[in-house]
Amino acid sequence: MFAKSFTVPITTAADGTGSGFTDVTNGRVLGVVYVPDGTTPFANNVVVTITTEVSLQAVMTKTVAAGNTAFSAYPKVQNNAVADASAIAGAFDFIPLAGNERVKIAIASGGDTKSGSFMVIVG
Repeated sequence: MFAKSFTVPITTAADGTGSGFTDVTNGRVLGVVYVPDGTTPFANNVVVTITTEVSLQAVMTKTVAAGNTAFSAYPKVQNNAVADASAIAGAFDFIPLAGNERVKIAIASGGDTKSGSFMVIVG
């Protein structure tokens, strides 16, 4: 499998919100890595919400207790049965992108003029 990564730098506004997008891509979201800024990282308890732009799929939501702490996540979605769309216990897969779309990262409660970068890995 071929994987590529997109780095998305985000700086919050005075109200603590901010957002950013990857380039248009296709494939599946394989992972997300947060790297806090070395001097002005997001505030504690920053809320990170990641979605797909076109298909509006939820990739992940995470409250980061310490905004100056990096994290890595590998979000997955539960598989469903073909017959009735019921959840299949223990069956998960990476989140597919619908054709060509961007991945959106939204920040809430990030603090005034705080920064961080997100590497989104797609394959």
